[in-house]
Order: sequence, then C-alpha cells, then structure tokens
Amino acid sequence: MKNFSLIITLMLSIFLIHSCSKQPYVIENAVMRLPAGAGTNSAVFFTFKNQSDQDIQILSASSPLNAKLEIHNVSMKNNMMHMHPVDNIKIKSNSEQQFKSGSFHIMVMGIKDSLIENDKVLITLTLDNNQTTTFEATVQNMTSTHSMKH
Repeated sequence: MKNFSLIITLMLSIFLIHSCSKQPYVIENAVMRLPAGAGTNSAVFFTFKNQSDQDIQILSASSPLNAKLEIHNVSMKNNMMHMHPVDNIKIKSNSEQQFKSGSFHIMVMGIKDSLIENDKVLITLTLDNNQTTTFEATVQNMTSTHSMKH
C-alpha cells in the first residue's frame, strides 16, 4: 500500500510539473533579414503563438541591437503597398499571428551594428499584461520572395 501511495504521488507530481511547464507564448521560425550595411534597415519575421487562455496585445519591441525597432504592418492604398507603424497587435487566446513580408513585422531601422549571416539577435516583445517575452532571431540573407519591399 505504501508503494501504491508513492506511485500515485509521483504520478501527480509529474502531471503538475508538465502542466505548469507549458509556455503561454511561443515564438517560432524567427529570422532577421541581413541588412545591406551599417545605417540600413531590416525586418524580423516569426510566428507568435498565444497558447494562453487570454487575448494579449504586443505593444512594442526592443533589442540590445544598436537600432530602433517598431511594429509595422503593410496596407494597400490607391493600389500601392504602404508600410506603417502600429500601436499594438492583438493576438487572441489559443491562436497565432504570422509576422511576415507584406504583413505584420518588426521593423529594425538605422542599424549601427555589423551583422553577418547566422548571427543571433535578441528581440524582446512587451505585452499588455506587463509581461515580456524574449526570443532569438537568426540573421539570414533572404531571397527576394522573403525580403521586405520598401
């Protein structure tokens, strides 16, 4: 009987550890377009998964990179694509948002650091629930199908 109680306690502990370890926010496939050189711009693309049971808003982005970061979107006006900053992006509970060319993305402006392909850049997103989430974006020399159009 003592062993049975121990097994039950152990199983409950494993279940609790597993259920508590689920991350509320997951960032996948994070890449940053290789900038053309110092003083130029770039963009960060990724998938943000909100695995929580609460809607959240991404309010801003920051990085130790020597550059200015803004959340941008692309819209059509007079049959032309226009890129513009946005105040926030709402992501519903248990859903995901793609940050990609021609849509939402993190704009990185006036880069003063020298970056090469496969460098890792830390990006921190500030959320409306007073939380932040940090991820690593890999610098890539992206093909024209993935590059930003300015």
